[in-house]
Amino acid sequence: MLKKSFLPHAPKSEQMALQITSMADIFVIILVFLLKSYSVEGLPYQPTVPLTPPVAKGRVEKADALKVEIAKDAVALGGKNVSAMSTFKFAKQDIDGEGASSSLRRALSASRGSALSGPKGPKLIVVADEGAPYETIKAVLASAASEGYLDIQLAVAHAE
Repeated sequence: MLKKSFLPHAPKSEQMALQITSMADIFVIILVFLLKSYSVEGLPYQPTVPLTPPVAKGRVEKADALKVEIAKDAVALGGKNVSAMSTFKFAKQDIDGEGASSSLRRALSASRGSALSGPKGPKLIVVADEGAPYETIKAVLASAASEGYLDIQLAVAHAE
């Protein structure tokens, strides 16, 4: 036996129409986000410690910020050595429980007032040697984040 409903039913349409305007809006939004995330920026810069940054292609734009340089034997902040290293490794007593370098945190805290600020807070550019291991870069980023540096850029050498 068929069940009857007391509510009126709208007859089902045989044809379905695409909402082109809505679909075009979605594609434009996706395109903007993809282009924004793909943009590659660079800056003309000479390291103050002996290091060889990795090479990448992209446009070069001037950006000014506090620079952290990761070399094989030292980490420099603003051109001054702040933490000694041995083959890209911090001393065990220099690493705290969060995986950050205590000496780098002190230096970042002291120079926070002189760092240029953007919408996300003080700006920081990390220039690492191409042989620097992930653990070392992670410790530098953890040190910077714990001191309130959230606008961080990683620098590479520009391929001509």
